[in-house]
Amino acid sequence: DTSLQLHLSSLENCDSITILAGPPGFDPFSVEESLRIIIPCDSQIVEISNLIPGQDYEIYIFSLCGTDTSTLSCPIFFSTLCSTPALRSDFNSEFLCDLVCNSFCPLTGMWRNPEGSLAYWLVNEGPTPTENTGPESSFGGSGQYLFYQSAGLQCQSPSRAILESTCIDIRSNGGNCDMSFRYHQWGPQVGGLKLLLSVDGGFIWDTLWINQTPQPNEWLEAIIDLSDYDGMTGRFRFVAEGGSRQLVDIGLD
Repeated sequence: DTSLQLHLSSLENCDSITILAGPPGFDPFSVEESLRIIIPCDSQIVEISNLIPGQDYEIYIFSLCGTDTSTLSCPIFFSTLCSTPALRSDFNSEFLCDLVCNSFCPLTGMWRNPEGSLAYWLVNEGPTPTENTGPESSFGGSGQYLFYQSAGLQCQSPSRAILESTCIDIRSNGGNCDMSFRYHQWGPQVGGLKLLLSVDGGFIWDTLWINQTPQPNEWLEAIIDLSDYDGMTGRFRFVAEGGSRQLVDIGLD
């Protein structure tokens, strides 16, 4: 949602209430930086609309009585939700794969496993085969997801698995939430996960996001700003790598 609804208490002996909204750390005394709304003092509900999706905001409020102005309120912080994606993908229509790291797992949607890799992203449902690492289920509790593992006699160590998209036309929504995904990176020996983008046919891959440290045993969300690539066509890559022991499973959904 890109709007905010405020519930206010009516004020007496007051001419008007001013609400200022802007990005975190903005100067409330600068007209250029803030969104300014003036309402009557008896207003109880006010809606601030047309905000940028996936954006952090803070709000200040003050009242005016004649020529007297109250002090600014303490800041109120909130974030807008991401807008509805123009392109959405999941792995529920994919065939389940053999849960062996170097066994090729063909995908039929917008994502694919490049052949000839050291390891592959595997389609799974339910827990991964290794205890004390990896998710117990997909995000939301049901359905399928992808995971990477580098444990097992067939696995080369350290290993590396690439998940690559088809060509995608990139359209930024003007906020910082142009792309989002869920990842699960739990385990004491877990390796790294990163998201790359190439807009020149695969010669140069820019790093959009990276995490190389173990995370809690839960699905987490990453939000990506693609405003620098607005109007371009590119391919995305998820790369999981490292993990030289058993507790290294990484999930993607």
